[in-house]
Amino acid sequence: MYLRFSFILLIIISCSNANQNEIFRSISISPDEEISLGEKFQQKEEIAVQVTPFVFELFDGSFGSASSITIFTDSLFQVDSISFQYSVDYDFDEGTTNYISVLGMPEKVINSDTLVLVIWKDERTTFQLGQEKNSAQNNIYSILKDNL
Repeated sequence: MYLRFSFILLIIISCSNANQNEIFRSISISPDEEISLGEKFQQKEEIAVQVTPFVFELFDGSFGSASSITIFTDSLFQVDSISFQYSVDYDFDEGTTNYISVLGMPEKVINSDTLVLVIWKDERTTFQLGQEKNSAQNNIYSILKDNL
């Protein structure tokens, strides 16, 4: 798997970022509920539990292939970042390919002994898709971060 992914990374790094798209800043958690970076998080007992003063774990947090979603806010409860944890059967290579089709070529790819991290950035937002290589489980996550 890592050999195939390394080949994909070489192709990605060789390509230009000229066709990069704007990164999404909101997620829909229900037909009438949306959470957006930079906006105030309205904590409601039916959608999230407050884990720490500024961290909220969504109930039944499914967005795309994510198995859990965590919301991080600043002291004014403005959403700073949204973290997605993926299930153990999530295919990192396929996920990377899917995000490239939506977001364009990544700005940066880090491939170390312990981690693969693919990063997209625009003026307002950073999106990272990561996989821990030496994890006993298939630990794959992504982070959507407000740059403003």
